[in-house]
Amino acid sequence: MTRLIAPFRWNGNLLTLTDLDSWAADISRDAPVESPRFSNGIQTSIICHFLGKKWYEEHAFVTSPKRSFLHPHFGIDGLASIWSMRILELAEMLFNLQTVDGFRERLTKMTLDQLESTLAEFQIGMMLHQNRVAFRYLDPAKMTGKSPDIEISLTGGATALAEIKCKRE
Repeated sequence: MTRLIAPFRWNGNLLTLTDLDSWAADISRDAPVESPRFSNGIQTSIICHFLGKKWYEEHAFVTSPKRSFLHPHFGIDGLASIWSMRILELAEMLFNLQTVDGFRERLTKMTLDQLESTLAEFQIGMMLHQNRVAFRYLDPAKMTGKSPDIEISLTGGATALAEIKCKRE
């Protein structure tokens, strides 16, 4: 059963480098710039900007369920670095993909307990974005029949539709 956890906070205003600079100045008052605490503060701020503090607490904070894909594991199991990388990647993807058509619908999916599949869509989007390949996320509610996840713009004006699958190991 899919349930809405909390409406996400993002109002459509783009997060800018000026915003990040301001946050960095605020965070640096409490944490040295080169410290993990500073980095985590910036990353958490980005995630909360797009998804809200409540979403972050329910999925990626120490109080989140241990089964959550983004739950931090700070024990002796050695998984803390995996959590750190996942949070870094999520923050980077949210910031860099915010102007892609269909981004808002992907945020909605993340609030509907579809975290891992949406992360996979963001990861593919980042690969395309980093290689300067034009694409957009498609809204499955507007599709009939099979619903591909992205439309890629090819050279010469042609387009390709792609469905993204994710399997947690």
